[in-house]
Amino acid sequence: MGVTGANAECEAQFAGSHACHITELQSAAEASELAGIEDIDGATVTSFWAIDPARSNVDQCGVTVPWDYQTAHTGQFADVVTLNNDTGELGAVTENNGCFQQRWVGCCSGSPTQQVFTATCNLADDSELNLVTSIITLPLVPTGQFSVSCAGRAGATSGLDADLSCTCDVDHFDSAAIPGIGDVCIEPSSPCEARSASCDGSTGADVVVEADHNIGECTSTADCASRCDTHCGDLGAGFFNKASTCEDLCLGGPNDGEMCIFDSECPDGSCGGRDGGQDGQICECVCAQTGAGGGTTGSLACGLGVAITIELDADQICGNTPPGIVLMPLCAELTTGMANGVILNSGNEPGRNIGPSTLTGDKGSCSDLASGSVSGTTFVGHLPFFGSAIGDLLVETVFACE
Repeated sequence: MGVTGANAECEAQFAGSHACHITELQSAAEASELAGIEDIDGATVTSFWAIDPARSNVDQCGVTVPWDYQTAHTGQFADVVTLNNDTGELGAVTENNGCFQQRWVGCCSGSPTQQVFTATCNLADDSELNLVTSIITLPLVPTGQFSVSCAGRAGATSGLDADLSCTCDVDHFDSAAIPGIGDVCIEPSSPCEARSASCDGSTGADVVVEADHNIGECTSTADCASRCDTHCGDLGAGFFNKASTCEDLCLGGPNDGEMCIFDSECPDGSCGGRDGGQDGQICECVCAQTGAGGGTTGSLACGLGVAITIELDADQICGNTPPGIVLMPLCAELTTGMANGVILNSGNEPGRNIGPSTLTGDKGSCSDLASGSVSGTTFVGHLPFFGSAIGDLLVETVFACE
């Protein structure tokens, strides 16, 4: 279903083709190739599914069952663009359309002409990394760099696509010392799903992260994931399950899914929740919403895969001693727009929250990005962690680029 099904149908009808991305349709419109077009049955085409690889799968009708029906509670939506068939002009892309509606898919041959624009963010002195607990905030000044890579077409009428597909990757972060506790070490983790840079201001870049330490009991990892899917969908359009954990069950390794109370019971993995099984089998859930808010020209969002550990020797050197605190690898949803974050029921105590926290970034421009610079740009975001040795943590990131 979704884009996968559209690609399969294009291949079946026109060998070697794929479902056209919105940028390819926009190029065709600029070249006056859409006026008067008809589908394979001779019907007049008046709209398209706006396929965008930078958008979340749930915004591209990425259903996992071979049917859908007229309700929004499944959390699956689509982007759509209208076509003036007489003039061949496309309208603005609209979001949050139902997947049960009928639209057209264009089939394009070859691949869109794309170029990858890469820039490096060297962290400036006013960057921040704040570890916020329910009791205290531990402020740090991070140093290091990460890369920003955005893919889009060069040579369109506007010079660049309306939206570029962007990813971020850790290059190197220096250790950051917490007095009396140890060294915070940040390493790269798995690549994250692409997000967008809005070159024409048509796409929002704000990010919301809402984590809840306890959304109810769970019987398995899959059960917790399903409950988190539903919980996030109930928060509103665009929210998705970013991470979920059923406490007191092994995560990964040969004992994956088996009951545990200590990490040592889960070789090559970890035990969900705090060591000692203090909370029972409850479901931790992290929901996120990306691409929110009104569009701003030049705004940029990306996911930065990070693995954070804390070494307790406090010698400002990472990697020379086993970590005393290991936080689950996560994708930090970064944005140059506005980021909102909160942890509800912190420490599994009803009504005890960390946050809400609001951070505001500084945007650059797509032309600067195309020339290999993100200087003056500030990325902000939140990373929630449950059950660390110092309790639940909401990590505030403010990465200012020199």
